[in-house]
Amino acid sequence: MRTTQSQISVTLNYSFVSNKRNIIFWMITMLIFSTISSKAKGEDKSDSLLLREAQNVNKNFPYANMVDFQYTYYTPSSIKTKVKGQDFLDTKMNFQQWLTTSVNLPLLITPSFMIINSFKYQYATLNLENSGSEAYHDIRNYLTEAEAGNSYTEALNFIYIGKAFEKKITCILNISADFSDHGYERINGSLAVTLEIKHTDRTSISLGMMGTTDPLASTPIVPLISVFHWFSDKYYLDCVAPSYLYIRRIYANKSRLSIGTNLSSYQSFTHPSIPSLTSFTYQRGKVELAAIYEKNLCAGLNLFSKVGYVMNLRDKVSLTNSDNTTMFISQKPNFSINIGATYNFIPQKYRTTNQ
Repeated sequence: MRTTQSQISVTLNYSFVSNKRNIIFWMITMLIFSTISSKAKGEDKSDSLLLREAQNVNKNFPYANMVDFQYTYYTPSSIKTKVKGQDFLDTKMNFQQWLTTSVNLPLLITPSFMIINSFKYQYATLNLENSGSEAYHDIRNYLTEAEAGNSYTEALNFIYIGKAFEKKITCILNISADFSDHGYERINGSLAVTLEIKHTDRTSISLGMMGTTDPLASTPIVPLISVFHWFSDKYYLDCVAPSYLYIRRIYANKSRLSIGTNLSSYQSFTHPSIPSLTSFTYQRGKVELAAIYEKNLCAGLNLFSKVGYVMNLRDKVSLTNSDNTTMFISQKPNFSINIGATYNFIPQKYRTTNQ
């Protein structure tokens, strides 16, 4: 069920932005994929007691949690905006804070079919330096409203797990509705299909495709590559491209350290009085180099902290349900500090099982 939960995470956060950093990400992923695949025949298939113990510790850190709560702080950074292709506002972001909580509630679980209801709430605050002119003041307010405030997402995930070509196939249909303080904003759908092409005690490799109806996505269909490989009884590779790639280290005290990179996105909605009352969607993408430490306190309860170096992709403000972009936003790299807690209270037999 590890692959399924990984795909849910990718589906709920799906965004793909054409960028040189993503090309490098894909090249590294394919190199690792080729290296692991080429060593398949010489792989040690013995049931190592130490490996089994490490895998049991790793089961304490599922990919999708029933309850997730986290706080993120972003350090100062400079911002440049373009309106109708022309340079407009240069300003400084003094800080930004995000408060996020999510709930994943299983509605139906059978051996081959699941329905999971997902709810996510996010509150963002943004502090920008004051600008002089009235026009700059209007755009500053526009930008502040776009990057701050409340956002809500309600989603249903329909998951099918079966067989194709004697291999496990997983299909996930996601239907999500976005809301803001003004009420309903839009609805989107996505479909992910993956085929597990290799599965041993140490290695799991899956290939697939994902498509979305989001008009702001740079491409409607992207390939998926999932690679999970134990190098030893302490270290393993965990990669679901294009979402993340981590090298993880398991400790006997039920903790885990992860170092790697992830690609993520954030969307919010604004109804500015200037230029109109039309709803706009603000889309932010970022690539983050991060170190994450997680600690299991007791059955189902985990604490975590993360420190990251954030490379911000070019953000945009567009008409909701349209690819008509009114503003582009460029932001210099900065750092992030993240702390949080997760809790899972589903029966043990239904919990996510990593290898």
